[in-house]
Amino acid sequence: MPLSRPELERFARQLVLPGWGLDGQERLLRSRVLVVGLGGLGVPLLTQLAAAGVGALRLSDSDQVSASNLQRQWLYLPSDLGRQKAEVAAERLSALGPATSLEPRPALSADNAGELLAGCDLVFDCTDTPDSRLLVEDSCLQARQTWIWGAAQAYEGMVSTLVPPAGLRQIFGSLEAAGPACSVTGVFIPLLGMVASVMAAEGLRLLLGQPPQLRGRLWVYDAQSGESMTIALREPEPLRGAATPPSR
Repeated sequence: MPLSRPELERFARQLVLPGWGLDGQERLLRSRVLVVGLGGLGVPLLTQLAAAGVGALRLSDSDQVSASNLQRQWLYLPSDLGRQKAEVAAERLSALGPATSLEPRPALSADNAGELLAGCDLVFDCTDTPDSRLLVEDSCLQARQTWIWGAAQAYEGMVSTLVPPAGLRQIFGSLEAAGPACSVTGVFIPLLGMVASVMAAEGLRLLLGQPPQLRGRLWVYDAQSGESMTIALREPEPLRGAATPPSR
């Protein structure tokens, strides 16, 4: 469906970008994305995806808004304490991205993974515990679904695009080695926006049909030194102890 006049005005600064144009924006508006984890990374990521005009955002998180979230997760207000993050995020994002369909969903589990991933063009892992990362990884491997992983702990951030059979265990050996939750390490607020922006940039490129820049690579940023580097990863091998992706 052609863009409406309000949409042409809303997305005018994107439509003139090389590699974007009307075709790219229409493609973006037809896309569906699953974001798992609606916290420090999920909030700035969702804000950018909705503003860019991703057609449908499927929101998955088990958490309720707590007082410790308010310092850095700006979609949530004190009046939201105790409410489900997915519901609150959908309400706030609907005003920011009227072209985007918001789909609050329950927390990802082994039982509902197939349903949550169904029809999605891309998955973002914004979780911060080994168990939740393991669940996202095995769900995406089983579905042969590309996903973008990001992490922010203390002053260090990381991002990679993972295409099955590649996964975090290929990079770190174990999900625990990917780093502890920020509730343990703390987190530098500006770092969250930087990591989320790298994830959003990589995701939008993929949704527009452009080649990923971080497939087979790990972007690492140190907010104390201001230095970043991109590490080339070895070619993936069949993962042990993980769900085997079905053949097509």
